[in-house]
Amino acid sequence: MPESNSKTGYLKEACRLFHLCGLPERSVAYHYHDFHKLLYLMEGEIGYEVEGISYRLEPGDLMLVGAGSLHRPIFDHTESYERLIFYLSPSLMLRSPWTVSRGKGFEEIINAGSGKDWDPLSCFSQCRRPGSNLYRPSGTAARKLQGLVQELVQNHQRQDPYALILQELKKAELLLCLSRLMTEQESDPDSLPGGNPTVQACIEYINSHLSEDSLSIDILASHAFMSRSRLMHLFKEETGSTINSFITEKRLYLASSLLDKGMGVTDACYQSGFGNYSAFYYAYRRRYHSSPMGKGRMPDIDNIE
Repeated sequence: MPESNSKTGYLKEACRLFHLCGLPERSVAYHYHDFHKLLYLMEGEIGYEVEGISYRLEPGDLMLVGAGSLHRPIFDHTESYERLIFYLSPSLMLRSPWTVSRGKGFEEIINAGSGKDWDPLSCFSQCRRPGSNLYRPSGTAARKLQGLVQELVQNHQRQDPYALILQELKKAELLLCLSRLMTEQESDPDSLPGGNPTVQACIEYINSHLSEDSLSIDILASHAFMSRSRLMHLFKEETGSTINSFITEKRLYLASSLLDKGMGVTDACYQSGFGNYSAFYYAYRRRYHSSPMGKGRMPDIDNIE
């Protein structure tokens, strides 16, 4: 498996919608985004791995991938599939409103209808637990989501002002509907994910102890009751990544998030678990192609899967 746990693309607006259909062009390595991703599978079958956990999607399934989560699609290059992809900024509620033609834009609609009782991105909060990225609706919920997706696709293909306004309304309705349905859902044994439990526990431990510079392979091996070499081999086999590379990528994303919030570079370095500033500086430059002082950004989205 290729090892390339890289950040891909940067979302310049509150949200973007893509309707894709056809044969996959190439394999996609593990990567992460600074934004949330929602994928609705319309036709075909596809596998997905998120943070070392494997899923198998069927038409009508929703895959939710939170910002900073390492993931990759796994598909058959001989099979066509159709999907709707929705990219959402984690700072959706903090950005300035914009307008679409002569109507309200997505953020204005969200802000006008939101309050303490509803977070438009709550569906991504609900999928933070390991193994909870897949939502498989049934019955009325499945028909409701299918109808919303079809309307989004139809209006996405049109460019007249009324279609653009309606699309913004439908985007907001989809998030509201999804948040409510996921709150009410019951677990479906048929949609439970797979994956190696040792690797899953290892990733969960890493995510919970990123800020500790003492985090190491030896500590992880001790918690897994496994030899260092055996754990390293198993982790690479399951995720395509070395443990050290995985930890570094997670820490770089955490540091980037802290810098976005206004934290100083030195504090962001140590609070994200880097025990050495020079190591942090060069790792940051290598990944983001800029100094952490400049907080450069990647170009617009360049890899849509």
